[in-house]
Amino acid sequence: MWVVPLYFTTKLHWWRFLTTWFIFSVITAYISFRATRKPLACTTPRLVYKWFLLLYKISYAIGIFGYSVVMFTLFDVLFESVLSAKGKLRCIMECLLSQTCNSFSVCFRNYNM
Repeated sequence: MWVVPLYFTTKLHWWRFLTTWFIFSVITAYISFRATRKPLACTTPRLVYKWFLLLYKISYAIGIFGYSVVMFTLFDVLFESVLSAKGKLRCIMECLLSQTCNSFSVCFRNYNM
């Protein structure tokens, strides 16, 4: 479980991931070491709980942030395409109702989707 990430991160030169993974592994190894000692210290269960609760909260926050980025990106794309479609429709209607517009090519040249 530790050999594969070590191999690929060094081969691909992902030093930031390697550093983060190493720090996570050292802290988790320390907490596992403390949890397997006999007699168990009275503060060890709290330490284990706090560590994994922190990991859960960080993962949850990153997930919410990523989901928000995706949703805002999709909304922006959809919002721009709806406005572009409304602009095309308005231009076509103006061309149909007015007598000055001779062709629809002006409308499609001004409003590209």
